[in-house]
Formats: sequence, structure tokens, C-alpha cells
Amino acid sequence: MFFDVSRGCALTRLPLATFFHASGVNLAYLLLLFITGTTALAQTSSYPKEIRGYKIERTAIEIKKPDSKNRNSKNDGQIEAQNVSDSDVDALIQFGKPQLARVTPLGITFKVPIVVAPVTQKGRVDFLMFEDMTVNDTSVQIDEYHRAFDLPNKNPSTLRDPLSFYIYLP
Repeated sequence: MFFDVSRGCALTRLPLATFFHASGVNLAYLLLLFITGTTALAQTSSYPKEIRGYKIERTAIEIKKPDSKNRNSKNDGQIEAQNVSDSDVDALIQFGKPQLARVTPLGITFKVPIVVAPVTQKGRVDFLMFEDMTVNDTSVQIDEYHRAFDLPNKNPSTLRDPLSFYIYLP
């Protein structure tokens, strides 16, 4: 039994539908607040302060824009830099053309060269980690890249060893 105490001191009975409607509206507001809160938290990805003992440095990296003379000259081996489209100029790390490395009944392994864009700062990268990566709406598992390299300052640099990633077959 549910009662309304707003009419003086007299207790009156509320219909069950009114109670559930009021409860449903309150529940809807709580659910909306919960969904909005979790969506906002999901959009602000929180990174750990350390990964395997390495301190995470949060900084804005300034990528150098390609010079027009470098883009027009083909004799300096700038073929990799010329293949970069104008829409990808702001990408620090770009993947080259994938090559098939291995095929099994469970999946396919590709080797992909990594091209690092020149930056204004100096820095050294000890390893790269990739999480939640997809290729054509298919989840892929990318091995960590455990080869240290310095960030280039003048020209784009293709890393010595390619990246390996595995695509599971359905």
C-alpha cells in the first residue's frame, strides 16, 4: 500500500499506476544520469602514470610540416614522404604497405613498415604498444614494438624492423 501525505495529515491511497509512473520517471532520470556519466568517463581515457616502470610523459608533439622543395624532389630518396597524403600530415606514426608474412587456418600475419614523421622536439621511444586496434572493422592483435628509436627531426624515418600484426579468421 502506498499513501500520499501531502493532503494535510490525512493518508490517502495512491493508485499503484501513479506510484510506478513516478518511480519510472525517477528511474529513467537515474538511468539517463548513469549513462551520461559513464559515456563521459569512457571518452576521457585515463592512462596509467607508468607502464612497466617507464614514466608516461603527457606532452603535445609538434610535427614538422613537409617542405615544398622536399615534396617535389625525387632524387633524395623521399619516396616515403611523398606517398603521405595531405590528410595524414598530422599523424606521428603511419603504417606503410603491408606484406603477407604467414597464413594459418586460424589467422593471417602481416608485416607492416612504420614511418615516423619528423618532430620539432628531441626524444627517444623505447617501445610502442597498440591497444584496441581494428582493420576494416576487424579486431587485430598487434605485437609490441620493442626496438628503441630516436624521433626524427628533419625527414620522415622508416623504422628498421617492420611491425607484425595478426588477424584472426572467423
